[in-house]
Amino acid sequence: MKNGKCPKCGSREVMADLEVRDDGRNSSHPLRVAVEEPEPPKHGRIWVQGQSFGEVHAWICANCGYTELYTNNLAEMKQSYKKGH
Repeated sequence: MKNGKCPKCGSREVMADLEVRDDGRNSSHPLRVAVEEPEPPKHGRIWVQGQSFGEVHAWICANCGYTELYTNNLAEMKQSYKKGH
């Protein structure tokens, strides 16, 4: 749908790159996906776990409501993911 056309109904009325929010008790934040790096087998006394995050954005068809979600920051998230898999 990032091409501006809904794959379900063919409409070109697409609301693009909308922020998806996570509403908590006292605040609202962009919805994020977290990738945590695993603990290495050997490390010094002080070790800080690496993490990378991507924010989720939506593309929504204004005609039929079909929705696609995409996450940004893929290169950094992929690096973190590969360290554990």
